[in-house]
Amino acid sequence: MPHMPSNALVLDSVSKLYSESGGRRLLLASAFDLLRGRHRPPRRALDGVSFTVPRGATLGIIGANGSGKSTLLRVISGVTVPTTGTVVRQGRLVGLLELGAGFDDRLSTRDNIFLNGALIGMRRDVVTKSMDSILDFAELRDFVDAPLHTFSSGMVVRLGFAVAMHAEADILLFDEVLAVGDLAFQAKCFRAIERCRTEGKTIVFVSHDLYAVRNVSDSVLLLHKGRVEAQGSPPEVIQRYWSTVLCEDSLAILESGPLRVVFENGQLTLWHGRKPLTKGFAGYTSVRNFVRWHESDKATWSISSRSDTRIVAVGKYRGLPATQEWLVEIKPGNFLAWEVWMNVHQEVRFEREQASFMFCEAYDCFSAAGHSGSMGQFRRMVSDDWQEIYSIGSERGPVELSSSDPELPVIRFASAGPADTHLLRLVNSDDNFRGRLVQALRKPGSESKSPGRYLFFTGTLKIGDAT
Repeated sequence: MPHMPSNALVLDSVSKLYSESGGRRLLLASAFDLLRGRHRPPRRALDGVSFTVPRGATLGIIGANGSGKSTLLRVISGVTVPTTGTVVRQGRLVGLLELGAGFDDRLSTRDNIFLNGALIGMRRDVVTKSMDSILDFAELRDFVDAPLHTFSSGMVVRLGFAVAMHAEADILLFDEVLAVGDLAFQAKCFRAIERCRTEGKTIVFVSHDLYAVRNVSDSVLLLHKGRVEAQGSPPEVIQRYWSTVLCEDSLAILESGPLRVVFENGQLTLWHGRKPLTKGFAGYTSVRNFVRWHESDKATWSISSRSDTRIVAVGKYRGLPATQEWLVEIKPGNFLAWEVWMNVHQEVRFEREQASFMFCEAYDCFSAAGHSGSMGQFRRMVSDDWQEIYSIGSERGPVELSSSDPELPVIRFASAGPADTHLLRLVNSDDNFRGRLVQALRKPGSESKSPGRYLFFTGTLKIGDAT
């Protein structure tokens, strides 16, 4: 029996440089620079990256935007070659690196499955045999003859992931392809990845969802400015990311005493001393319009004013005629005040509106309106909704989360809103995300919003005891 190499991937001192003289305008600028004796140095996307991935292991790659994650996957897949260094691959590799890659938007779903399958090396008879399974996994059976240009981005990524999951591959690469899927489909994808792991396939997985990476990966690689900042066990490397790189690259950091609030593109990450309190989605808002959810971290944000303890941020939604304005302030006594305004530019209908915080799984006890209990165990996702533990009218708040970990402070969450329309609720995520959520939400219903500015949410978090 032939010897099987123990490593599926070996990268040795891989660097990738991109010339800054490409394109017509840059070429002209480079000509002038040459005449003036100036030199435009190349941009270094990767700088001396070395690591191995054992056969059958799952490696998560994390890092801020621009850290080199996508470039690294393109080098691993062979889409681009390294400027220096070597990449050794053992086994057949299939990558899903870019939304829409390997598809033709003029073709039908069925024809695109054949096209994409051929591009990743699947025989036509294998694609034909797998057709029904691919359509069912992607939840696109009713759209089998529809041209791809009529699809949403989520439908395209479902199709690409479904085809990749049916390929005969030894190594699978995924680059943020789950970011546009809804929560139910993300859970389905994570279960499929788990099956691949049990089958002994090697997986390299890039995502900004740190806790999804933690749950999927055997080890994690942290990239920062093209270099390997850390590599090791998921908890250790993710903690390194939270404490150094994330705060360095965030849009704003508010600090007062032990409380630190990191604002980054529509999310609020909370720290108490060196202890992270939130995880995953952290603090965020979401609205549902015609069945589609619009989360705050999918908007494009800018800071309009800031101080050490207060920021005002504005987020512009894609595909929604509205912007959100956040006023976030740390007040004396470890209070975090969060006020959200919605600026509607044309009439729009909202079916659900909610503001949420996802806290660490160690917050396993709750108290609300004289009732207390355990948050219980996480369960596998069986629907679009996570498991509600308890809910009350907003006027009966606050709700309180506590932990058996003495280093985690008690958290009290209160929301201001009409009792007949607003609820406070406690929710467990599924077993993939493993987060405890407190939410303030408007009761389900459909309400049209006319152009104008209205208060979306206002509330406070009390972290621990006053000092």
